[in-house]
Amino acid sequence: MFKETLTLNGKAYVVMLTRKAKIEIERRQKKRSKELANDPFEMDVISDMPNLEKAQKEIESVEKIKDEKEREKRMSKVISKYMPMTIKMSASEIYDDPLTPYEIVYILIHENPNNHQISKEEYEKALFDMEMEIGLIEMERKFKEMYDKVFHDMELINKALNTPKEKPEKAS
Repeated sequence: MFKETLTLNGKAYVVMLTRKAKIEIERRQKKRSKELANDPFEMDVISDMPNLEKAQKEIESVEKIKDEKEREKRMSKVISKYMPMTIKMSASEIYDDPLTPYEIVYILIHENPNNHQISKEEYEKALFDMEMEIGLIEMERKFKEMYDKVFHDMELINKALNTPKEKPEKAS
């Protein structure tokens, strides 16, 4: 299981997935799913997903056309055919994940009772200080890596819970 120490404002914080953090992350994911499910526009976008796959396949087949003029003509038709769907999807919030790597790390810190309590404002200030110290690119990498490890651990936990234990065979 993932566990890392992060120093913020001169204090060491243990960043790890705890039971409480897992519950909070799942609660926020469910809340987001409910919000999307109750939004007719977002549901319309979701219902268009199969068309996105069709558009990608059509574009791929057109890109294989050797004749440049024919390829451009066909590509123009494909683009105009799927433009309304593309515009609608770009306006959608379905791909906007409110649980950013920074939010996940805050939850992990906040939900660990062994950590010093840190307010959201203190955390944001500490992130700014870290950005100034190590740079935005390195900070993005670090937090994305922690984010990926947390969701990997959650996936392992869910697999373990959904995989039935094998019963030992009885000796004859």
